[in-house]
Parts: sequence; structure tokens; C-alpha cells
Amino acid sequence: MEKLREACGETEWEHGGSSLDGSCSGVFEDNQLVALSGYEIRVGMMAHLYIVTDPAFRARDSGRAAVAHLSRRALAAGLLPHYWTLEANTPAIRIAEALGFLRSATSMAVRLAAV
Repeated sequence: MEKLREACGETEWEHGGSSLDGSCSGVFEDNQLVALSGYEIRVGMMAHLYIVTDPAFRARDSGRAAVAHLSRRALAAGLLPHYWTLEANTPAIRIAEALGFLRSATSMAVRLAAV
């Protein structure tokens, strides 16, 4: 997992969901972890999904496979999969659309500069 984190960089890791303490699903290629999806349970029934994919392995369906597998696991556990990503993260949006997720809301995150 540390190799994947290094390959993604700190910002991408943070945007992809760096809290991987709960349920996770990974995709390996030649014994290398290339995509990792996880979820946090929110509101008692919602599985908030996230995904990180090694930049060298993007556009190979690894991210989609990890999210699909974890979504099935969440559903089997009686949870509602919820996919949340940045509007600018076009690859993540393509994963969500390919898996049949529907856009239900838009939120805005603001980072305040230190004064």
C-alpha cells in the first residue's frame, strides 16, 4: 500500500480517500497493488466509497474493478454505496458513470489560506 501511496502522491492520495482503515478492495497486476478502493460507513447505512489508482495503471479499468467489487461487498452488507469525488476528477467521474452511479448532489470544499 505504501508503494501505491508514493506513486499517487500526497494530494491524489488525500483526494482519493486516504482513510483505509475499514473495508477495502484492491486490484493487483504482477503482484503490485495498482488500485485500492475503500469505504467509510456514514449515517449508519451509507458506504462512502473512494478510490486511488497508480497513475501508471490508469485507463486500464483497475479503478473501476476495485470500486465495483467494493460496491458489491457494501450492498451484500446491507449498505448503500455512495460515490463522492471532486468535480474536476474526470477519471473518477467516468468510473462512477460506468458503474451506474447517478449524480444526486454537488458540494463545495473550501480551503482557507493561513493568515
